[in-house]
Amino acid sequence: MSAHPNYHPNNGPDVVYVTQHKDDPPPYLVNTYPASGPQVFVGPVYTTTVDGQYMQPGTYPTNSGAYVATGVYPGYGEVGQTGQPPSGGDSETGHPSNFGTSFSDVNIRRRFVRNVYSILMVQLLVTLGFICLFIFSPDVKRFVRRNSWFYYLAYAVFIITYITLVCCPGVRRRYPTNLFLLAIFTLAMSYMTATISSYHDTKIVLMAVGICAVVCLVVSVSAAFCTFDMTKWGWLLGILALMLMLFGLITLMFAFIPGLRTPWYYGFYSGLIALVFMGFLAYDTQQILGGRRYNLSPEEHVYGALQLYLDVVYIFLGILGISGAASSN
Repeated sequence: MSAHPNYHPNNGPDVVYVTQHKDDPPPYLVNTYPASGPQVFVGPVYTTTVDGQYMQPGTYPTNSGAYVATGVYPGYGEVGQTGQPPSGGDSETGHPSNFGTSFSDVNIRRRFVRNVYSILMVQLLVTLGFICLFIFSPDVKRFVRRNSWFYYLAYAVFIITYITLVCCPGVRRRYPTNLFLLAIFTLAMSYMTATISSYHDTKIVLMAVGICAVVCLVVSVSAAFCTFDMTKWGWLLGILALMLMLFGLITLMFAFIPGLRTPWYYGFYSGLIALVFMGFLAYDTQQILGGRRYNLSPEEHVYGALQLYLDVVYIFLGILGISGAASSN
């Protein structure tokens, strides 16, 4: 956004404009958790601390698959009782096989968890590198703001690779195609996240990164050792995601009403985003670690890393929105 006071038609620093200008931040999307099939994306409104003005309403990406507690989902084996090993299934057909029983073996489970978190660590390091480059380099920051079409290109790549990995089990389980698509997906998502971060003050972004790291660590450890089975409540998380989508539409409409363009409202919505995806992080963590009612198949290390990565990114974006709104008051 331009720092010039006459940039906005009404010369008011507290006015949020929904039209896309040369220096306006691009939109970013949040998507819900459908069990399978094409994803539905909606647009929340985020804030920025640059020159005391707020980010334009837009949309930003999220995670896949609201997991309903009744049924078998792509890459998931269903178990009748809590704490029993998953039934597993054939990697291409999805029919039950003897592989599911082998997943109860401690070594197989540990190797699966190690693969998932190794991939996740690489993804997060790439994203962090993009964020640091975009917020610390004035030339890069100026370039991404002036060339917003790069953001929309990354947006298109994100959607294509995301839907492919989520809706095509055969593709996401086929090496090395799955890792290649995941790498492209990570680069696109990293560019989008870093672009959003470039519209916030550097100190705010660094603070959000630190808070996000602590929050994700606490949620993950709690989910791992807690006896409460989050995997049985996937339907509730799905409902919350749909409500979040509806709230995002309302937020988008409020952006057109001058009296409701307040930073606390956007901060409140960002807080809801962070809370909902903390629930999804706990849910996905338990499915990956196993020993719950629903467990992720050991063939789905790419899918598991994808879910955790998106959970962490959206928790970060939620915290970033809260921090930006708080610093604007």
